[in-house]
Amino acid sequence: MKPFFIWFAVTAAIKAISPSFSGLSGNLSSLFTGVILIYTPCLFYWYRREKMAFLRGKTLTQSLFWFLAVALASSIAYVIFLKLAGGMFLSEKIRLLSNAPSLKFWLSSFIVIALPEEFFFRGFLYEMIEGSAWKKIVVTSILFSITHVVIGYSLLRLLTVLPGIALGYLRHRTGEIFTPAILHNFFNLIHWASSL
Repeated sequence: MKPFFIWFAVTAAIKAISPSFSGLSGNLSSLFTGVILIYTPCLFYWYRREKMAFLRGKTLTQSLFWFLAVALASSIAYVIFLKLAGGMFLSEKIRLLSNAPSLKFWLSSFIVIALPEEFFFRGFLYEMIEGSAWKKIVVTSILFSITHVVIGYSLLRLLTVLPGIALGYLRHRTGEIFTPAILHNFFNLIHWASSL
């Protein structure tokens, strides 16, 4: 019950404070969200005098293998989804992934969005939820998706449950959050490029 209460409190705090930043840069709102998502687990673990096991994973080789496997499978699924949804393939936008604005976006997105979200959902909540790895993956993915809907007011954001499952599986296979954070950031970059 405790992980759900903490998730609810954090989501409510982000939702309540976000309008305060509405007239300001979107980066400030994202920064606030990132701070909440990182400091809540840090305070929890500090209070309990426990170490954060999700910061140390298995071997680098295992992390790299599972990153490549999940990234490839996710990319194929994404392209198939785009084709089935009738959207055009993003070939003309692929070049955006290597230009300077994309690099700036990638770095800021990693620090302010992907890493804090993975820290909270695939790190902290994943550890707090009791049960099998698949239960943890599914529950954290659903909470991840609901949070995106609550903050973003769009039912399309429910689709974040799908990359959430891929990120949760990657977290399960590697035992850490940095590899999922890199893939999460890759997903954000593709989404950003597709919205241009």
